[in-house]
Amino acid sequence: MPWIVSNPIYVGRKAVDGLAPKAHAPASAADILYRDGAIPEWRIERGPTSDGAVDVLKTVGGTQVLFRYALSGVASASPYAALVVPAGPRLSRDDRLSFRARADHPMRLSVQVRVPGPGPGERWGRSVFLDANSRDVTVFFDDMVPRGATSAPRPDLSKVESILFVVDTVNTRTGTAGQVWLDDLRYER
Repeated sequence: MPWIVSNPIYVGRKAVDGLAPKAHAPASAADILYRDGAIPEWRIERGPTSDGAVDVLKTVGGTQVLFRYALSGVASASPYAALVVPAGPRLSRDDRLSFRARADHPMRLSVQVRVPGPGPGERWGRSVFLDANSRDVTVFFDDMVPRGATSAPRPDLSKVESILFVVDTVNTRTGTAGQVWLDDLRYER
């Protein structure tokens, strides 16, 4: 059992590829992607031996999105399940994605952006910690790092077509199933 669970902590970190971490200003405006209502273009992507589903649930104050996943118990099958949200044209005007989330057990969820290309396209991401307590999460696009081979160290936001919420074996054990609730999904600047 690890004695600490945390995001990576860097000491004396140098700029990578000439890109130093930036200080971020507070949000000044928001473009809403989801706050109560239907999600007609949202979909699930999954590995051949994994499963996933997405539903809209009624709550006291409106609705929430429920993402359910089940990863296969075979590591060689590269199990994953992802909730895929169309990015839309508004993304390139903003610098962060914010949302409210919780999970049925402590976990890390990978929040990714994807640019179409050969094969699965190019992806950049950042993982976030979730547990049973609902919390506000903000992921800055310039804090995202490549997930696999990419043509640039940071995503070109004008080309991003999808936002992905991914559960895979990078952060989750094979044979795991669970649920993630999402609400108030928005771009901010």
